[in-house]
Order: sequence, then C-alpha cells, then structure tokens
Amino acid sequence: MPVSGNNRCPECGAHNRVHARSCRQCGTPLAADWQRSRRMRNKVLRRTDFMAAARANQAATRRLVIILLLVGQFDSIRRPLIILLTIPLGLIGVFVGLTITQEPLGFMAFLGVIALSGIVINNAIVLLDRIKMEQDENGLTAQQAVLEATQRRLRPILLTTATTFLIICLWMLCF
Repeated sequence: MPVSGNNRCPECGAHNRVHARSCRQCGTPLAADWQRSRRMRNKVLRRTDFMAAARANQAATRRLVIILLLVGQFDSIRRPLIILLTIPLGLIGVFVGLTITQEPLGFMAFLGVIALSGIVINNAIVLLDRIKMEQDENGLTAQQAVLEATQRRLRPILLTTATTFLIICLWMLCF
C-alpha cells in the first residue's frame, strides 16, 4: 500500500499506511481510529443515557404501583401516606446507629435497612388497622382510638423489636 502524508503518527511522526489503525513504530492510534472511537464513545453514552432514563421511569412506575396498591387496600390516601412516612423515621435511627458504631453503610447494613423497613411498615399497618377497629367497634373518637390501639399494640411491637435485636446480637457474637 502506498504511504500517505496524511497518515502521519502524531507521536513519533512515522509514515503509516493509508488504512492503518495504529502507528507501526509506537502503536499510537491514528486519526481515523480516534474518530471511530469517538463515534463509538458517543454511541455508548447515548445508550447509557437512554438506559438511565428507562431505569428512572421503571423506579417511578414501581413506586406508583406500590402507592396505588396501598390506596386500594386501605380505601384512602391518608393511611398509605402515614405508612410510607414511617420509613424515613426508621432510616433516621439507622444512620444514627451507624454513626455511633462507626460502621459503613455496606451490604449487610443495607440488608438490615430493608428488614427494618419491612418491620416498621408491618407495625404501622397493624397499628392503623387496630385504630380503625377501635373506632368502628367501640365507637371511640380518633384520639381515644389512637391511645387505646397504641396501648394494645405496644407489647407485641416491643417483643418483635427485642427478639430481632437479641438475634442480631447473638449472630454478631457467633461471627
């Protein structure tokens, strides 16, 4: 193949073949290869942006489905919002605990956060059902129903929490 002056290596100045992808002497990619790699990089970046947008849409759709299921289950908007607002309160405790113990938010801590969220949501659902039951069956006002339901549900909630804490402590001692 003929040697072309347009295909000079920018690093060492050596002449290369017209269709060469890299310099014969130093291996530096030539201009045509730089353009090809730039096109590929742009194509990958566009694909990555599209995938990130698709993931964001999927996450938003999942959250909406969960909220709609809760609204359908409780026949109101207020109760699902109360349930979902208990999660950040649990997360505050998680971050305080991790800060006190000086532990990172690693995989095991994240599994603990998921388990804690499940327990908190379960307790909130049971407590709200008990409040509604107190209002419907005993004819109590909202404030009286909250006090009565909280008094009745406090012991089971504390037992669940103590059992979980004891199991985690024993597990930490074993490992």
